[in-house]
Amino acid sequence: MKKIIMLATLALLMLAPAVLGAFAQSADAPEALKAEVVPCPMGEPPGETEGETIVCGQIEVPQNWDEPEGTSIAISYAVLRAKNQAPFSDPVLYFEGGPGGSALNNGQNFTSFDRLRDTRDVILWDQRGTTFSGDLFCPAEVQVVDADKYLAQESAYQEQVADFDGRSDPDEVYAIVADAVSGADPGLCLPYFEEQGIDVSQYGTENTVLDTLALMRHLDYPAYNLYGISYGTTVVLSIADYYANNPDADLPPVRSGVIDGVFPLNLDMHEWGYMSAYNMLRVFSECEEDAACGAAYPNIRQRTIDLLASLEEDPLEREDGSQLTVDDLVEVLRTAVSGQHALIPYLPRIVAEVENGVTDAFDVAQAAARYQVTLPPVGFQAKGADDSSSGTGMGAIISQLQDIESQLGMFGAADDIIAKAAVEADSRPALYIAILDGFLDLSALARSNMAQTLQPFLLHPEQRTGEGLVSIAGTVLLPQLASELTSLAGSLSEEEIAEVYDGLLRNDFLRGLIGVEFLTNNVVDCNDRASTMSYEEAFDIYREYEAPQLLDHGVSTVVYMQYQCERLGLAAPAYAAPPDGVVSDWRMLVVNGAVDGATPVEWGEYAFEPLTNAEMITLPYSPHAASTASQCGKDIVNSFVLSPDTELNLSCIEAARPVYVLPDDALPALPAVPADEG
Repeated sequence: MKKIIMLATLALLMLAPAVLGAFAQSADAPEALKAEVVPCPMGEPPGETEGETIVCGQIEVPQNWDEPEGTSIAISYAVLRAKNQAPFSDPVLYFEGGPGGSALNNGQNFTSFDRLRDTRDVILWDQRGTTFSGDLFCPAEVQVVDADKYLAQESAYQEQVADFDGRSDPDEVYAIVADAVSGADPGLCLPYFEEQGIDVSQYGTENTVLDTLALMRHLDYPAYNLYGISYGTTVVLSIADYYANNPDADLPPVRSGVIDGVFPLNLDMHEWGYMSAYNMLRVFSECEEDAACGAAYPNIRQRTIDLLASLEEDPLEREDGSQLTVDDLVEVLRTAVSGQHALIPYLPRIVAEVENGVTDAFDVAQAAARYQVTLPPVGFQAKGADDSSSGTGMGAIISQLQDIESQLGMFGAADDIIAKAAVEADSRPALYIAILDGFLDLSALARSNMAQTLQPFLLHPEQRTGEGLVSIAGTVLLPQLASELTSLAGSLSEEEIAEVYDGLLRNDFLRGLIGVEFLTNNVVDCNDRASTMSYEEAFDIYREYEAPQLLDHGVSTVVYMQYQCERLGLAAPAYAAPPDGVVSDWRMLVVNGAVDGATPVEWGEYAFEPLTNAEMITLPYSPHAASTASQCGKDIVNSFVLSPDTELNLSCIEAARPVYVLPDDALPALPAVPADEG
């Protein structure tokens, strides 16, 4: 299913908070109902050999842990064997983001943890509600009430909420959001699920904790290291909470925990509106903590807040008669933290100059933001321009494929896909599907993009033509495969064309394309945290924010989620504050990305504060999932897991910290102005 809402980041796709009351009762680790080794449901990942380097299995757990004799859910997992003949006996158990993210359907997971696999096994698994573990997949034809509006609603939503900020009228925001997403009604999926024996109230983090314990007990390693990213951090923290509240229970030993891109339990949902603002203001706080920057620009954070208010009241008049407005300044600030990170070192100087009516540094930054000036690269060479929070952008897919090319050779990969498809396929329609499937195996982002590409064909049968298959082939970014698919499409009969569409639009093929299950994302959000979703409460708080000019359409997120919970019958009767943070003495590493647009550093700090045996690091210039976005992040996590109690070597972080542009530093030259514009 296509994710309907993008907002400013991937926040809704990659994470969800959990509000879990303390597990007060003492209980031993729950048991799976049954377990077996099975063929890997996602197929054999590139570079792996099933039964040797990777072993897959399933356990069955109760849908409702209070009713073990009732409906069960099959939970799928994969053990990635250590690349070591004498590995340590305590594996890493990984928790994917979302909720609704499929760890097994994310091809990056089979390469991201290579450093960890040097010494120990890594266990991937699909949490309940995701692709290979009882996913909450609801066909489009069940929930779509207006196909044309549904297909247009993502862009329509973004257009309609673009001008919202913390001072917008909350009821107006609610009405616009409800209208913008009304092309589909998730509430129509409830009878569909009920027919299958699915109780959506059982899909929440509390039950995922029990599923995890059953999986750990089944695998029977002597101890575990838990590693969660994004929503996965909510699960890890919730497991720590369970252990803390059941000190006498017979539970599998946990040696260490890593949480990266933290969405803590002690978080109110109005915080969704602050993600971008936090990142912008933090640049100035970090400047104050830097000796040179702090001396050059004292109290620069508050000065920035004051300047925003001043420009909103009175734009700066330039000598040429043009104005520098608050929107101009905010555009540069937001661009700096959301993608063009080379702008960050210039921001304190921009504020200091604009205060005094000078625009030299601002003009350079604005030109750089518009790609008219190239600034020196900074920090870590992370994976693309914030790929992990940019969704299905074509640039992100190309970046992933370039990585594959460097590892395998692109033409070799295309040849292998065609050769394998030719062996597997017994007809021309099957060959088209097999080639396309082989390409999609290379990239999780390509699969997500293909899920969107197929939506119009799912909802408009009249578009299922040979020309449609040619257009699908055009989205394949390996020229050799695109050419092969285009040629095939031109040779198919009408009956064969229909057969291809039948294969591409069947539920199991579509499920395999989905990186994050949309309904699971909303259902878990609602079950976990509906009581902290009050758009009235949120906007009361937004109106008091110190820098309202920095709040953007992210403030509509809590409105959207509250609306979805209402449609799913999972809304809370009244607002309630979130619980206290998790108190745990586990050895934990809290990892933040300094420009994480989905889970800002402040949220990691909320989780870190009550932990009694934890260390926290922030990776400069790093996006969401910072520990996988640079070699520095991967190496620090690996060192921590190797020896959790040893002091970490953070020299790679120190080397990447911003070197701020000081008042007397030379600025890059602006592009020449053509004579007729001078």
